[in-house]
Amino acid sequence: MELLDYVEAAAKDNAAFHLGNADVLARESNTLLNILLAGAGGSLAYLITLLDKGSALWMKAGVASIALYLFLVAALLLLKCLYIRPFFPATNEPKNLMAPEYPLESIRRVELQNRQACIDANRDRNDTVGMWLNRCRALATATPIVFAVVSLAVLVVD
Repeated sequence: MELLDYVEAAAKDNAAFHLGNADVLARESNTLLNILLAGAGGSLAYLITLLDKGSALWMKAGVASIALYLFLVAALLLLKCLYIRPFFPATNEPKNLMAPEYPLESIRRVELQNRQACIDANRDRNDTVGMWLNRCRALATATPIVFAVVSLAVLVVD
């Protein structure tokens, strides 16, 4: 029974870790979303200023491409990181655990298997969100390259 108590406590701690990790990923994703939307909104406002001033086409195209690009990265971030997905609880519901016809040790062992499945699913979810968060950060970092490529393309065509 001591081993079972130890394993249950470790499973509870592990499940709590993944839940905390999910919270950190959500906060990081929200912060990046705010930055992306501020950059996209600022680019859009600057584009309007450029249109009013009659600036060069390459500059307007470059700034427009940044606004569009940042909005697209923000949409990707929403879909891959902030879109609500199932997150499994650290423990089972009491209605599922009430089985007086089975010995307590059997119920605890089956519950540990269920908890492991939940831990695995939550870890996989967090790994996916973390991977996409890193990709969106990399895409945001590439924003100046988008401006340069579009502006040069317009200069060459114009």
